[in-house]
Amino acid sequence: MNKENKFLTNNEREELKNIHNTIKDGKIRDRIKCILCLDKGLTPEQIWELLLISTRTIDRYKETYKNEGIDSLINTNCKAYTGKLSIEQENSIKEYIKSHLIKTSKELSVYIENKYGIVYTPEGLVITLHRLGFVYKKTKNVPSKADEKKQKEFVKEYECLKENLNEDEKIYFMDGVHPTHNSKPCYAWIEKGFERKIKSNTGRERININGLYSPSDHEIIFRDDDRINAQSTINLLQELERKHPELSKIYIDRTSMEAFK
Repeated sequence: MNKENKFLTNNEREELKNIHNTIKDGKIRDRIKCILCLDKGLTPEQIWELLLISTRTIDRYKETYKNEGIDSLINTNCKAYTGKLSIEQENSIKEYIKSHLIKTSKELSVYIENKYGIVYTPEGLVITLHRLGFVYKKTKNVPSKADEKKQKEFVKEYECLKENLNEDEKIYFMDGVHPTHNSKPCYAWIEKGFERKIKSNTGRERININGLYSPSDHEIIFRDDDRINAQSTINLLQELERKHPELSKIYIDRTSMEAFK
């Protein structure tokens, strides 16, 4: 294997990998593979055996990338766009992506064409999106009623209680769960360094599980009842008492769970 020093920076390497994983065009993906393989020290002859691309073409890809950058490397001589976005238009598009869930570059290319009359191919737009500071990754599910202020207050109180806990005392968290259909994270264009949060579904089916969890030893105690009410909660607490007669005091925290829903 060729011991030639790597010529890509870490940022350039990550950018190429991200673009490779986003673009569906096999020819463009092969061009990117060539650059990444050369950076790893493979010779054009070794790359030819892997990708069946001529050594002359591989050398041309390398020179194109080093002299003209990624835009020229992925150019397939297709009409990528008619015109050029201004700085103001790019800033407007960035704000549009931040405030909307953009799942595909094709979806955004339609928006740009309708708004500005500028036509991008989905592949060409991928490069622009990376240049504008966006990456293609999964959205993040968060509870629909989460209260960050209450969460911080609870964590502070919990840490204080935990530090002063006696050996014959134990803390449990109690809450009911209701397995049901729900929203699922999907891939979308998201500003680099940020998360895109999707609210979960608050509906429920007729499956009701009431449970207790101890963070100290990860013990779980639960009951599956027709409904979660005062009586089912009493039954759960009585089961907890039966399991741990050695405890002099048991702390049950249920109200704090509302801060995380």
